[in-house]
Amino acid sequence: MSAAAPARRGFTLPGYGTGEEPEWTVLLTVAIALLLGILLQNSVMGAGRSASAGGMTLSYPATWSNAREAGTILAARDRFSGPAGARVSIAAVAETADIATATSARTVALADQLLGFHTESTRRVTLGGREAAQLEYAYVVAQADAAPVLMRGIDTISASGGKTYVLSFVAPADRFGDLTTVRLPRLSSTYDDILRSWRLP
Repeated sequence: MSAAAPARRGFTLPGYGTGEEPEWTVLLTVAIALLLGILLQNSVMGAGRSASAGGMTLSYPATWSNAREAGTILAARDRFSGPAGARVSIAAVAETADIATATSARTVALADQLLGFHTESTRRVTLGGREAAQLEYAYVVAQADAAPVLMRGIDTISASGGKTYVLSFVAPADRFGDLTTVRLPRLSSTYDDILRSWRLP
């Protein structure tokens, strides 16, 4: 008795004839949902608040709030983090000083004030058509009831109206990269947005 021939399977397009949804439609739905989620997150994170004082304006994330800091014109900090959280402040640092001299003086002042201060880099930049300098550094915040926190900061020094000002941006080292790295789809970072919003008198 001869063996029965195996049944031949009919030809079907991928994803059809199986009683299931085609895989590409599932993948497309997931991709669209992820894209919409990223756009929504960036629109929320990109939303900001503005503050003005001393003829200056500054914008910062909506999750931050105004802060009062001695010697500053404007200040704001991340309200969801503790004393060693991310913050930004603006202060007048000198009368009619050139940028190089003001940067050197700022470096000396920070070294006197901050624990474990270390300069990482100094560079010349242009800010709103004005000559400016950026000082990048690290230091340690000691806490009585917790471990010390390594902080990183960027101070941007620029002059306007016969005065030299500094915008100081500081964050814990473990968050600094997230706040200063360009993100899609806005092609910007939190730090970039804050710096671009700074309007000098």
